[in-house]
Amino acid sequence: MAELSALSVLIEGDASGLKSAISSSVGLVDKFKKSASDSAKVFEKEFQKAEKSADRLRASLDPLYAASKRYERAVTKLNTSVKQGLLSQTEA
Repeated sequence: MAELSALSVLIEGDASGLKSAISSSVGLVDKFKKSASDSAKVFEKEFQKAEKSADRLRASLDPLYAASKRYERAVTKLNTSVKQGLLSQTEA
């Protein structure tokens, strides 16, 4: 019952109390949103590390895989050069 009367005071009475309640709620939402975003960034970074590690292991064990990765990097460099105007499509 005390909670209901406190809520009633917030809604009907003092407008600054309602503003304060809304502000604190929004602050909590922003805090949790930032926390979740930071957590996701950490997981993404760790996943990328694990992926690079697995690629290095595959490359060390499988020469064909290593050659295909070198080819992919070369194609990426050529495409970047064409997009930047350093090379024409014919030259690439």
